Amino acid sequence: MTCPAPMSEPVAAAPGLRAYLRVLRTPWVAVPALGAAVASVPIGMLGLSLLLLVQQRSGSFAAAGAVVAVLGIGTVVGMLVQGRLLDRIGPRRVLAVSSALRAVASVAFVAVAGTGAPLPVLAALAFAIGAGEPQVNGALRAMWPSLVRRELLPAANAVSSVVFELPVVAGPLLLALVIAVLPVEVAVLGAAGFAVAGAWMFARSGAARRWRPRPPLRERGRAAGLLGPLAIPGVRVIVVAMSVPGTALGVLQVTSAAAVDAAGAPAQAGLLYALLTAGSLLGTVLYGSRARAVGGRRLLPALLAAEAAALVAAAVAPGVPFLAVVVFGFGMCGGPIAVRCFIDLQRCTPEAPAAAVTLVIAAGLAATSLGTAAAGWAADTWGLAPPLVACSGLLLAVAAGLLRKR
Repeated sequence: MTCPAPMSEPVAAAPGLRAYLRVLRTPWVAVPALGAAVASVPIGMLGLSLLLLVQQRSGSFAAAGAVVAVLGIGTVVGMLVQGRLLDRIGPRRVLAVSSALRAVASVAFVAVAGTGAPLPVLAALAFAIGAGEPQVNGALRAMWPSLVRRELLPAANAVSSVVFELPVVAGPLLLALVIAVLPVEVAVLGAAGFAVAGAWMFARSGAARRWRPRPPLRERGRAAGLLGPLAIPGVRVIVVAMSVPGTALGVLQVTSAAAVDAAGAPAQAGLLYALLTAGSLLGTVLYGSRARAVGGRRLLPALLAAEAAALVAAAVAPGVPFLAVVVFGFGMCGGPIAVRCFIDLQRCTPEAPAAAVTLVIAAGLAATSLGTAAAGWAADTWGLAPPLVACSGLLLAVAAGLLRKR
């Protein structure tokens, strides 16, 4: 099975911000959307809280960094496993088990962290915490085609992005408030509490009760097997279209932080990260309110090319103010890219929506981590401009490939 070709005559989306009101007023939508927002809060605070806890108890940033790295691996594995289970048995049991694992592993981690437990024990518990992250946002994205009309899919997917990104931004602020007056262990347990509460809200919603399990994914009459959604050619294209911008995001985060540090203003790195998120949110909201539900075959390549141009501009930025504008513009392209990719993904995978969504999210996260690591090494070896220019070339190559394919 391949994805249907984009329609030559797109279906217009609901105009303006009214599209969001129509989405949120749709029956069965408000509660799962709120649950997804609550469950997303820990994403912005968990990694840092574990890092601080392990460093405080062990005195080693190396050990703390290793634990956080294993947490990320566990999160990716949990995404992929839960995505397939969501399609097969529905969200209620999957989210109940995953949130229980998250809660138990978090309590165990806090209990042993202060007892001098060896690093492998902490790493194993961190893996369990990551694997137990309830995939509420992925389940919500998978539900949209069955909850809203087709012309509202851009706005619906934009809602998913907003309810994910806003809590992620709020998470570090909440962590700062907590650890200012309470031990960091409270933040770890609080993150588990948010995850469990969000998963419970989603699982108890009418939309979750109406979820219909799907048979094993088949491609051209044969079981997809271990490949799952990757057996579908269109999904492989979308994975690339999300992964390369994810790599570019990681590169831009590292190089922009290094640039402001070299300019003698290291504190401005936080401002640049905030502008990046603000640009992504603004681009997402604007695109979701004005986009077309189907079609726009040149839109995704154009957005990728715009990101490529932003990276080149960042490589030659004459100062921090110019770099801030570039970072904001990059974010404004990144938000619509994600929304467009998820709309195409929903069209490609009606048989395995959750597995496909979690696969694409996991690929994007892994690519961002790869970009972060590679940019740090490349910047130390060759300077800041080469990794930015190299990523720009990758983005242009993907954009050109999409134009040829479409």
